[in-house]
Parts: sequence; C-alpha cells; structure tokens
Amino acid sequence: MDIFLLVFFTLFVFISGIHIIRRNLQFGGLYFFLFLYSIFAQIGYCFFPELSIFIKAYFDKPAFYIFYFFNFASFICFFLLFYFLYPYIKKFRKGNVVRSKNRYLIVFFFLFLFFFYSYVLFYFITHFSNINYSNASDPDFLKTQGISYQIFAISFKSLAPLTLIFYIQMRLKSYFSEITLLSKKQIKFLVLFPFCLLIVISNQIGSRTDIVALLLGILVFEFKMGLTIKKFLGLFMGFVIALIFMLVLEQSRLQGNVQENGYSFAQKFLLKDYYAPAHMLYTVINFKFIDPLFVLYSNFSNTLILLNVDYLQIPITELIAPGVANRSQGYAFYLFTEGYMFMGYLGFIYNGLMLMTGLTVWFIFYNTTNKYYNYLIFSLLSTQIANLARGQSSYFYKDLLLFLFPMLLVIFLSSGLRYKIKK
Repeated sequence: MDIFLLVFFTLFVFISGIHIIRRNLQFGGLYFFLFLYSIFAQIGYCFFPELSIFIKAYFDKPAFYIFYFFNFASFICFFLLFYFLYPYIKKFRKGNVVRSKNRYLIVFFFLFLFFFYSYVLFYFITHFSNINYSNASDPDFLKTQGISYQIFAISFKSLAPLTLIFYIQMRLKSYFSEITLLSKKQIKFLVLFPFCLLIVISNQIGSRTDIVALLLGILVFEFKMGLTIKKFLGLFMGFVIALIFMLVLEQSRLQGNVQENGYSFAQKFLLKDYYAPAHMLYTVINFKFIDPLFVLYSNFSNTLILLNVDYLQIPITELIAPGVANRSQGYAFYLFTEGYMFMGYLGFIYNGLMLMTGLTVWFIFYNTTNKYYNYLIFSLLSTQIANLARGQSSYFYKDLLLFLFPMLLVIFLSSGLRYKIKK
C-alpha cells in the first residue's frame, strides 16, 4: 500500500505543480523543492529505514502515515489557496521603476567593487589555512574570529547574486540598454571575476549551496526569456559541469560514514543533503513537539540580525542527536515542519497560509511596469528557493533585508534603476 500512497502523492504534486508553474514559476519552484525534500525522506523512511536509523530519526511506521497525510494536506492547502487567490494577487497595483541620471552613480559603483573585491581577496589570501569546511561550521572557531570573518562570510555569500546580476545585465543590454550603465566588455569582466572567486572559495570551504543558487537564478532567467534548443544544450552542459564540480566538493566534505557502512548506490543516492531535513517533521510528530510561541519568537528574531536566537531546527535536533545542531550546522529544517510545531495536526492550514503570504510579499518586488527589471528581481529571489524549502518562514523576510535590499543597491548604482511604489 505504501508505494501506492507515494505514487498518488507524486501524481498530485506533478499535476497541480504544472498548474502553478504555468502561472508563476517562483510559486511552482518552491512547491517543487518542498516535494523534493519530502519525497526522498518518505521513500527512505518507508523502504530503507536503516538510513533514518543512521541519522537517529526513525520512529516506527505510524510516524510515516502521520507524516504522509499531514505533508500531503499541506500541499493540498497551498495549491487550493494558490488556485483561488493568485488571480487576485496578479491584479495587485504594479510598482514603478524609475531611473536616476546622476552621473556619479557609476563612480560609487566602481569604488564599491574595488573595496569589496580587495577585502575578499586580501582576507582569503591572508587567512587561507583557516578557510575550510570544518572551520566554517565550527561555532567555537567562529566565535574567535570576530567581525572580520563575518564580513568575509557575508561577502562570499554575495558573490553568487553579484555574478547573476551582471550576467542578466549582460544578457539584457541588447534588449533594454538602461539595464546597466556599463559597456558589454565591462559587464563580461564583471561576470567572470566574481564567478571565478565563487568557484575558488567554494572549492576551499566545500560549499555547494551558492553554486546551486547561481545555477537556479540563471535557469529561471533563461526560462523567462524563452528557451531555445541551443540555449537548452548550453544550460545542460553547464549543469553537467556544475554537477561534477559539486560531486568533487562533496568528497571533500564526507566523513567516510556512508561508504564505511557498505550502502548500495540507491541508499547513497537517498542519503544526500535533501534526506535529513524532512526528518525534522518525523521528529516533532513522534515527540509531539508543539510550541506556537517558540515558532513566533524564533521567526521574529531570525528575521532580524545578530539576536542569536535558536533556529527552529535546534531544539528538535537535540531530541535525537544532542550537540549536533547549532546556528552554523545541523540537519537543516523542512518548511512544512513549522505548521505542525504551531498547530499540531491542523498545522497544514498554517503551512498553506504561511507560504502564500511569504511568496506574495516577494511577488510585490517583481510586480512592476518594467518587465526586464522584473526578470532581474524574479531571478535574484529565485536563487533562495532551495534554501527556503529547507529553512523556516523567517527566511522569506530575512532574505529581503540581508539579500535583496543590498542587491537592489548594487542594481541602482550600476544602472540607476530603482523601485518606486505608485501613489
């Protein structure tokens, strides 16, 4: 019976997902990643329980059925809300995009790039031996590094969106010249330089998420622009190269646990980064972890910065693997876990409303009268979709404060374009 349940769930998500994607790629993209993070966890828990036992998150079969129906209900709730509400969301008043003609903008832009890249290169070269995957996820190491390392870490996280901005400006210049104040040669250099830095630093610290984010942004942009066979083949080759690179990075991160257990290819395929997050939902179901006040407190605090309040995953992981999770590492989270933590079995209603609210807030920023500006903002926000599926709802709003708003400043300095709400 279990296989039929999973097939039925997959068919529903596939059919409903097509409906969503045809109307809004970003709503549909998050829908897809939530499915991705849940389906592998369900397959493994049901048919390869030794994998869930390995990560200390197996609680016998009844937990699987509660997970299945709660998770399925969350997808259904989100789909129904999208089906009935999105036609009204599309009718929201469009924002306006205006362009400043201040001739000093480009000067400030190059000054910013000079100081930004100088700091990244200087810190990376002078602290090369300390920059690795182990230290990047070690809270004791991070506490001793001070503000200089935090600035470097934030700067590293900015390389992917910077590369994407310059890539899109390069692609759009022939369609909409006002997308940038730079020449084509200047933009090409600005695409290659942060991209090379991203690859080098990612290789050093074993980070894959930023490369995935960049690929997502490019793929979404090219999809919005219209995919041709030539473009599809180019993107496919880029995806293959990136996949090989990420597999190499994975080897640098492995502790040897999976190989030493003699797992089959199918088991190793399941036991990737997308396997553990949804086990947070299994865990809260088993321990009946329902704490609406903590959900609100954690989300509010983590929307802001430097408050150092626990993410939702930390107390949950403590129940099964004490000492594993902190603000830098852990099993990650699964977004639909939040609803169960907030309302128990009825949390699927919370999940649907939470997704619609967050994605609608994002919608406002790429709902303007300038379609090319919309493509740029839409693609930038789409780079965060995969992380959002394995995070908590505070990311909807924290990503605006720490990710989108700084990138809007870069766009303004490099093009003079800025968002303006119509009165």
